[in-house]
Amino acid sequence: MRTYIVPSSNILGAPSDTAASFNAYPNNMIVLFVSYAGIQELNPSETHRLLHEYFHDILYCKSGNAVANFGGKEYQVHAGDLLVINRGIPLELRCNDALSTKFVFIGVQGPGAERLTSVSGVVPYQADTFQRIEDAFSKDIRSQELYLSFAYEIFHHLFQGTSEKIDFAKWVDNYIHMEYPNTISIADISEKLHRNRCYISQLYKETYGISIKEAIIKIRMEKAIEHLKEGYSVSQTGKMVGYPDPFSFSRMFHKVIGVPPSKINKKQ
Repeated sequence: MRTYIVPSSNILGAPSDTAASFNAYPNNMIVLFVSYAGIQELNPSETHRLLHEYFHDILYCKSGNAVANFGGKEYQVHAGDLLVINRGIPLELRCNDALSTKFVFIGVQGPGAERLTSVSGVVPYQADTFQRIEDAFSKDIRSQELYLSFAYEIFHHLFQGTSEKIDFAKWVDNYIHMEYPNTISIADISEKLHRNRCYISQLYKETYGISIKEAIIKIRMEKAIEHLKEGYSVSQTGKMVGYPDPFSFSRMFHKVIGVPPSKINKKQ
């Protein structure tokens, strides 16, 4: 089995220190934590056993056939099937093919991951998400955001059409709130999500009523007001919210807020 342990800092929208810390966030904030991803190949008649107390496992049968035992049931698994193994549930997986059976897997946790308890054990999955996970894994691409985007995409396909629909707009919004001090572009976001920028932009605006660019400016100005009221200088504040040039920051602030930042800054 080949596994990539995804660094813990790839949580978007929540801290990573304790499970309890997740509870401080609103119920409508989608919080997922990708712990690992990898590839599992079983030879004919080979058996693999798995038990994770804290992580939910999502395994995709890429090729071959297998027999899976978990949750007190036995499942026949074929290429194109998705196995959802909830935390604390032991899994026994046996290759049931004359050739090897390949699985691509990803492990998740967090409040958003608890939605998996409503998914039956084996479901068909038609999107190419796991092919792209395998490609990224095989190329040794170690991007935290990339694997998290894969997880959100899987959830999107599993839950679309329900009242708990998870979509890329949630990921983008969380990403903006985390990365606003840095350079953010729609092109970068669409690349991370492997989706057309026009599609991502449209989806975000339909969900939140404003464009991605407007959302970035909004969160930056909100944070800027907070920093200015705390006594940071205009120059310091600009750098803290993604504007290294104080003149560009002052122009944008005045345009959006209606007054220059010096009017809010305590020190000026």
